[in-house]
Amino acid sequence: MDFKEFGLYYNAEADRQEYQERVQRLINTLDFDKLAVIRNKSLSELTEDDLATIGFLPHPSQDFAKLYYFSDLDNIKIYLTIEDGAYSIRRYRLQLDKTLSTTAELIDVALIGWKLKMK
Repeated sequence: MDFKEFGLYYNAEADRQEYQERVQRLINTLDFDKLAVIRNKSLSELTEDDLATIGFLPHPSQDFAKLYYFSDLDNIKIYLTIEDGAYSIRRYRLQLDKTLSTTAELIDVALIGWKLKMK
């Protein structure tokens, strides 16, 4: 069956190209000098502005004192929780995914492993 008969047509190459263009636009907005300074800080030294530079924004929560969210290019979210000095990445329904030990690891998970992932 040819779905073109029904007006359904999916151009995977065009979709990939559009996604790569979105990634490039995001890369162009990143402040690499500021990220380099942030990367050298310990997790406990990070401010809300530092987290916003990485891409984490505050999210209201009744379960966590500090909860931040981060959206990838497909608007899928990961979450950062800060509890008793422990920084954790959480996924869907705030299930624990990973406990972080360094700011470099936070940047790697958020920007490289998550936001700039390629399909």
